[in-house]
Amino acid sequence: MRFCKIFRVSQVLQNEDVNLKTCADLYGALADQLCTSRDKFERYEAATKDMLPDVDHKAAQTRKRIRKKVPNDGDAPGVYLNARDKFRITTFYTIIDKLETEMRRRGEIYKEIAEVFFSK
Repeated sequence: MRFCKIFRVSQVLQNEDVNLKTCADLYGALADQLCTSRDKFERYEAATKDMLPDVDHKAAQTRKRIRKKVPNDGDAPGVYLNARDKFRITTFYTIIDKLETEMRRRGEIYKEIAEVFFSK
């Protein structure tokens, strides 16, 4: 799987000989990879099902909530997602987006620090 790239980058970042510019570049590359991974849910799901064929999404038993009507709400029906789509939207996308944001933020911090040291 492509997430083994995260492990390899982690190993490089823990090396005492790595410089700040390399750190910034690695974090940026990870953020880019995570951005493209967001669109590959089906691929990761298929790989997971190959490893764990007996596991499937289970729908949570919940009661149907009655929404309070507000003025100008329109007649739009409520959105009900199956277990797979709910997992994809509320868990997978959330994790990927958070990881990507953190990798970009950390990459920018290392880039700023590297510029201070290497601009002199």
